[in-house]
Parts: sequence; C-alpha cells; structure tokens
Amino acid sequence: MPLTIFDMQEGSRGWVLQFADELIAGRLLSMGVLPGSAVQVIRRAPFSGGVYIKVDGTNMVMRCSEAKRILLTTEDPAHGSGVNGHTPVAG
Repeated sequence: MPLTIFDMQEGSRGWVLQFADELIAGRLLSMGVLPGSAVQVIRRAPFSGGVYIKVDGTNMVMRCSEAKRILLTTEDPAHGSGVNGHTPVAG
C-alpha cells in the first residue's frame, strides 16, 4: 500500500511511486527525484518544520506539506516489485 514521506518514521526507507500533483512533480523532477528513487527519512524538524531526507545518496529538506504529496512504496523495485508501470504524476 502506498504511503507518503510524511508517513514514514525516521530511519525508514522507501521508493518513489508517484507525485500527487504537477507542481511538486516539476520541482522534484528538476532536482533529480524520479519515480523509483530511493528515499530515506533522516530526521524530522520539531514543530512540523520539515523532513530531512536522503534521495539516492543526496541529502535534502522538504516542507511537511510537500512530504505529504510524494507517494512511496516500501517494496524494493530492484527485486521485481514497486514502481514499474507508474507515472510520475497522479491523474
């Protein structure tokens, strides 16, 4: 079942399935975050200040509102399940 980056606990890992809308998709695609990218939650800032993540080895921070709009799977796509057939923007 898909979850969002916001739903994940610190230290947990997932893979990007799709983005909830074109605005977040355009921004993240321009930064190299693609469907299938590995995401690990590093830590959460207090008072909903943001989520620190590592995406394919690159550290970044995003607002909680953005983290709620990125759908992930916890199934590793390298092992035959996960992102195949998904589009980068939910329709």
